[in-house]
Amino acid sequence: MADHTHLITSDRSRTFNVPVRLSQRAAVQISEEVAVENGTAIAGTDFELPSPLLTIPPGGSDAVVWIRLPPLSQPMAERTFFLGLTNVAHARAPGERAVIRLRDGRLP
Repeated sequence: MADHTHLITSDRSRTFNVPVRLSQRAAVQISEEVAVENGTAIAGTDFELPSPLLTIPPGGSDAVVWIRLPPLSQPMAERTFFLGLTNVAHARAPGERAVIRLRDGRLP
């Protein structure tokens, strides 16, 4: 999972995804949990993770983590949070975390 910046362009609720890619195709089904660590963005207030579980089927190498953003009543300064993978079954997780930046494109 790589660092990701999401540009907010409206005050409506929206979703976006963060890609997850394995270094090689899965020989068996791989299951993993997405761990969230708050930064300046707070889970449940600034964003939601609809499902903390990812599954990659045999022969696959890609998945996405869906993030839901609530409606914004006013512009916000850039905020960050972190995603990592835990409880990985049938594969090794590199132990790194991705920095997710929420940037308000309506600000100058």
